[in-house]
Amino acid sequence: MKKIFIAFFISIAAITGCGRSEKGKEMGPAETVEAFCNALVSGEYDEAFSFCDSLQMQSYINNIRTAFGEAARRDSSAAAIAASTLKEADIEIGETAKEQDKRLVNYAIVINEELRKDKVATMKKEEGEWKIEAITDRI
Repeated sequence: MKKIFIAFFISIAAITGCGRSEKGKEMGPAETVEAFCNALVSGEYDEAFSFCDSLQMQSYINNIRTAFGEAARRDSSAAAIAASTLKEADIEIGETAKEQDKRLVNYAIVINEELRKDKVATMKKEEGEWKIEAITDRI
């Protein structure tokens, strides 16, 4: 049962730019996606949304928050294990492709060889910062 929770949360967390890093440096699309993923798997949902642009992404993050809360109410120990495992996940940023005025960032959240979720984040620049507009499965 706990393995199912972990697989469930890796699927949820892999949703998914020029923000600013803690040091004030501008982030490119890939750095923004990585910061978004780190915030999301840490349960920092408001911070994760700060890297996003669309209502679709707000809805996506709210769905994750709701699913995690429901899972925690059903089996708090399994949810705690899943949360701990996600915090140790590797975020692999792949290639970034240019598509007109947008960027497509390939990335994966990896727990181990069996638990890997490949995604593509569609990014657009808004007021000088890269923002996540949408996240889809990588085919």
